[in-house]
Amino acid sequence: MNLRQQNVAFLGMVCSSLASVALAQSPQLDVYRVDASGFPEVRAAIELRLPSGELADSLSAVALRVAEGDRLVPARVVEPATPEPTAYLFVVDVSGSMKKVLPDVRAAVQAFVDGLGERDRAAIVAFHDEDDLLHPFTADRAALAGNLEKLQPAGRSTQLYRALVRSSEALKTVGLPDRRIVVVVSDGHDEGTAYTLDDAIEKVRGAGASVVALGVTSGDPKYLLNLERMAEKSKGLFLRVEPDASWSEKVALVARHVRSRFLVQWTSGLPTDGATSRVRLEVSMGDGSVGADLDVPAPLVEPPLPWWKTPGGMGGIAGGFCVLGVALALFVRARRRRRAEIAALQEELERERQQRADVERGIGQGLEEVKGKLQDLDRPGQTPGAAPAEAPHAKRRTVFVSGAQPAPSRVPPPPYASALLEVQNGPLAGSKLPLPPGRCTLGRDDVNQVVVLDEKASSQHAAIVFDGGRCVLEDVGSTNGTFVDEQRLSGAWVLADGERVRMGGTTFVFRGQ
Repeated sequence: MNLRQQNVAFLGMVCSSLASVALAQSPQLDVYRVDASGFPEVRAAIELRLPSGELADSLSAVALRVAEGDRLVPARVVEPATPEPTAYLFVVDVSGSMKKVLPDVRAAVQAFVDGLGERDRAAIVAFHDEDDLLHPFTADRAALAGNLEKLQPAGRSTQLYRALVRSSEALKTVGLPDRRIVVVVSDGHDEGTAYTLDDAIEKVRGAGASVVALGVTSGDPKYLLNLERMAEKSKGLFLRVEPDASWSEKVALVARHVRSRFLVQWTSGLPTDGATSRVRLEVSMGDGSVGADLDVPAPLVEPPLPWWKTPGGMGGIAGGFCVLGVALALFVRARRRRRAEIAALQEELERERQQRADVERGIGQGLEEVKGKLQDLDRPGQTPGAAPAEAPHAKRRTVFVSGAQPAPSRVPPPPYASALLEVQNGPLAGSKLPLPPGRCTLGRDDVNQVVVLDEKASSQHAAIVFDGGRCVLEDVGSTNGTFVDEQRLSGAWVLADGERVRMGGTTFVFRGQ
């Protein structure tokens, strides 16, 4: 490129910059996000750029108007939005032209890192004639601060555009916040890069980011136009840093720029027809106003049909009464059936209580009979195995079995040293079950000492008390009864060797030795 071509290019850049400055004299309203998920409540995140190029840090609800077609809607709430989580990519020039200001740059970046929020993420890239990713995106501020010391002068040339193109790839990291800002610290000079300024801007915008450029005037001031154009095209911010400028003030301006986003809320009157409507937001500023258009999607809500237009019409009402009558009849029928069931259950419970009372009386009588027999056997002069001599007027005690009575002359069995039950049928046929001293229960439940695997047996069917050499059998309120030699027990019974005991469909033979 000869000298004339260089001058033409420079004049074109100057003209473009002047046009940008003229454009910047007009305020600008930018809409970043519209949320209609809570329709008719609608929210929009906006930024108001002042004629100076900076973002407004306050906004009055009185100055805001929302127009939905010909209808003006008052904005009920206008307030700074809750700070959004942001991804910051610091791209720092460490070429020779930045050598004098690098200590101030490190301090400024350190102050900015210290002010990051818990949900923010940040990464650091240093570039000269090469570019190095000093630290990938992280929320660890200590790790970021530790890598700031690596920002040391290096290289002979500046590859600004290539650094922006390549470092923008890091903005595609999975899990980064939606809001992304590239903070460029440089004098704006690019030397021998294969990329153009437009390539760098397109790459940054393609990653969904905006540029906040801190232009250092240590080099030729004309190169600052590159940084200013980056910020303008990406809806960012350009700050010129003079040699004697306060870097802390610049950091504060960047922080205010990041926070200068507002949340506008209003109650929409758009029809709920599923269509997307154009809405106009306007902010009054002095004698004029600035506005922006946004699209608001309204949900689709089908209005209910009048009852006379519903399928069936009046016939549907008649059918409804018929259904109601049938339902009422079924309800009355079910209620009567329920009452009958309750009455039947009450009668069954009364019968069971009566049966239990009869059983308890029978057990008491049987125990008295057994007690009398044991007293007769324990009188002096009796020998084991011999019938006790009856007193002339002694009353004989007999254990009765329903359906028949044992002969009054039945001789009580002798005392046994041991006893067992031989199972005659069922799953345990042929088994011999020794009877332990004391009380032993028999029944279908697992808590019994002798478990009878018979559906006709009760959960606790009978009990055998083996005490003083005698085994006394008693029914403990079973449903189907306990039988000795096919005679149903109504009280206690002293078992004798060879007698057959039946519970339900299971038969045992008592063996005493």
